Amino acid sequence: MSVATNRISLDPTQYVKVNQGQGRFKIQSLQGDCYVVMTDSKPAVSNRVAHILRSDTTFDFDAHDTNVWVLPRETGTQVVITEWIGGNSGNQFAYQAYYSAYAEQVPVSTETPILTLHNPSANTQFAELARMMLSADKKSTYRLWVTTDPTAIIGATFQPVNSQSGLECDSDDMDASAVRATSYDHSKMQLVTVVITQQAKMINLNNPNPERIQFTIPAGTYLCLESTSNSGIASGVLEWGELI
Repeated sequence: MSVATNRISLDPTQYVKVNQGQGRFKIQSLQGDCYVVMTDSKPAVSNRVAHILRSDTTFDFDAHDTNVWVLPRETGTQVVITEWIGGNSGNQFAYQAYYSAYAEQVPVSTETPILTLHNPSANTQFAELARMMLSADKKSTYRLWVTTDPTAIIGATFQPVNSQSGLECDSDDMDASAVRATSYDHSKMQLVTVVITQQAKMINLNNPNPERIQFTIPAGTYLCLESTSNSGIASGVLEWGELI
């Protein structure tokens, strides 16, 4: 049995799927009230046939046989999800597929987007970030951001990573029809981490403690990798697993 605890910022314009499996499950509101719906398919935003999760309260489920969707009643609402995958409910572990997206030789100046990964709102699969690989031709600063607001991504056209994955990216190295973002609106994003790379040296970043910390990528989420250097050339890779 594995346990996943995740803090999720919600989108007031849509229901967001918050569970990976269908075992024991706990959801707590850190700020604001939420509608909680249990159904296979994504509910319409107008749906109000739902449980109400109040601020600073908790819902506990011994087991469930469908997806769990959450809609905040106000902007800025966050919930914490704790989920036991497998184990007590008798469910089997889901098979996990491994995927990656990359962007090569991107000209960089101030705060230049390198690679944007998107888990579409309609996707019923959960994904979890596994590793980043970063390199540049001179000393550079990389930043990884996360957001659920599509207006924070300027100029991007997304294409599927491949026919098996449920995720999309804006890298034309992955698909010639994709268009890389021209800029990010940081005021609508949350900063995940900052990494400084030395000249012509590749850095691999793995989750330092996957037993305690899991970085899930819920439906509707964007992961945004950018680099800053003085007229440099940067590359980046994001690798993740999907529960299928």
